[in-house]
Amino acid sequence: PHLPPDSPANERHIQELLQQMAIAGISPGDLGDLIQRESQADGSIGWMRSLGGGRSSAPDVKAAILPRREVTYWSYGSWHEEELKRRQNTPSSAYHVRQTLKASVVHGRAPSLSSLNPIELREIAERINFIHAGRVLFVKTVGFPAFRIVGTNVLVEDCAHDLMHLSVYNLIPDSSDPAESLPVGSHLALLEPYMKRSQDRDDYTLMLRCDNPQCVVLFDSSQSWEAARLGYDAVALAENETAQVLKTKGNEAFKAGAFAEAVVLYTRALSAVEEDEDRSVLLTNRSAAHLKLERWASAWSDATAALTIDDSSLKARYRLGTALLWLQRPNDAAQVAREALATGGGKDFKELKSVAQRASAEQQHGRYELQ
Repeated sequence: PHLPPDSPANERHIQELLQQMAIAGISPGDLGDLIQRESQADGSIGWMRSLGGGRSSAPDVKAAILPRREVTYWSYGSWHEEELKRRQNTPSSAYHVRQTLKASVVHGRAPSLSSLNPIELREIAERINFIHAGRVLFVKTVGFPAFRIVGTNVLVEDCAHDLMHLSVYNLIPDSSDPAESLPVGSHLALLEPYMKRSQDRDDYTLMLRCDNPQCVVLFDSSQSWEAARLGYDAVALAENETAQVLKTKGNEAFKAGAFAEAVVLYTRALSAVEEDEDRSVLLTNRSAAHLKLERWASAWSDATAALTIDDSSLKARYRLGTALLWLQRPNDAAQVAREALATGGGKDFKELKSVAQRASAEQQHGRYELQ
């Protein structure tokens, strides 16, 4: 439903959509009802507010399925290579003309970062052609140097490690090199993000677009980005606040049920820690706090990072499996449980495996165990 009928990629995309819907237990009628309900929401107002004139009507709000990470990486990489080749065969003046023909747009004031709640790519994909007011997407640039075709194009990764093509307009002056202004590894936040299907790429892939430069927040370090993502201001460590002291305070806050405070303390401890072993423990502890706060993607990210340092940590593996289960990835959660059981994991992993296998059956076959 998201592609022009004459698109050569239409049939392939529809078949992939129907296959994934069948796995998820969603009928075409269910999806149609969802799209109809969402189209009646206020997304069209957001579209017109963001992009101004130039369209007589807003595109319909739709539901979409986010492509797998490897598919997005390959697709963007192929397009990136093709565009660079086309540029080599095109006079540079042609690109200069295209840039200088950009219309003058008066943008409204962007909301403050602190007033917005985090969102991730998978949730944004549930409503495309829609500005997600009141939300903020935290991402970092990965994989390929930024380059300009009217807008600045980059590949970004969110906190759940999903990927997406981002095109930002009016942010980097024409006289500046986008690859230098927005290098790989840059950390940024997109205020009130907007997702659409690209009309400039043959595969009509999903992409993020931002016209208002005030809606892009660039961070000078990963620490300040992480602090903003977790909802607190980055502060300097006091002289007596060693990593061990902060870890102890974090454990005390966790035991008291102050999970948000525990996240802050573990994060500050991570900024002071020196040994990889200590870093792994802190990441595992912070993952547990994220789980208590139902921040599934953040819990997954921390557990994954902890296992990268120490792949023998059963605590980190259990946090990872639990997060995957809540992220509706039961097959991956079951695999984590199986690997842990093979290396000495106990009854917690047996229970995790059982729950994950039951959830997988529900997803694939609609076999729900109701009580």
